[in-house]
Amino acid sequence: GPPSFLSFGEALLTYKPALMKEEDNTLMAPSARHCLQSIGGSELNTALALARIGVFASWVSLLPTGPIGAEVLDVAKASGVDVAAVQRMDGDIGTLHVVTDETGPHPHYQRLNSVFCKHVVAGTFAWDSLLQGREWLHMTGITPMLGAGPRDAWEAGIREAARNGLCVSVDLNHR
Repeated sequence: GPPSFLSFGEALLTYKPALMKEEDNTLMAPSARHCLQSIGGSELNTALALARIGVFASWVSLLPTGPIGAEVLDVAKASGVDVAAVQRMDGDIGTLHVVTDETGPHPHYQRLNSVFCKHVVAGTFAWDSLLQGREWLHMTGITPMLGAGPRDAWEAGIREAARNGLCVSVDLNHR
């Protein structure tokens, strides 16, 4: 059958300015801005893209309980991503805000207090069982930069993938 991928990383809510006509702003406060909200995160985006082209893709992460975490899961499931290994706990989700200044749009991340950054550690995920029957583990260079816990979980996943002979893809995400 087709290759089986497991992708590991943090999901984000992304907010970026929406292009609107001036007349659409008439009922808004002067400081209000239209923005688009989307679900993101490089590793989740990879799983979404693979699932959309028919590849069996799973994603593992830690999400907050409540409606925001549920929205992320709904988006992933609607695209065909297996999210059975995603864990939930009380807390917040990381965000990405696209802000514009005189030099143009720039990303601004708010993720220090996300459940992923604060609570993921080496033992959070049962990598041995998560990687059973998989051919690929996908990660990015973002996760180990989010703190000691996420870095330890990232390393544990890579070590287990190597023990099981999986291919590991890493998008360094150096921009």
